[in-house]
Amino acid sequence: MGVEPIEYAPTIIGDGVYLGPNAIVQMGVTIGDRVVVGANSFVNRDIGTGLRVFGTPARVHS
Repeated sequence: MGVEPIEYAPTIIGDGVYLGPNAIVQMGVTIGDRVVVGANSFVNRDIGTGLRVFGTPARVHS
């Protein structure tokens, strides 16, 4: 109902992904298979396969 157009971007979440409680994934982000996203994390860039990420913004940790 506003004047500005609504923005759309595909968000892709792979197989076997765990999104922790209160995790936020920004639109247009791709998350690979077997990824763990920690609680309260903000994912604002693409994440490769088999990684563990957490934080705000989410960063890869081993």
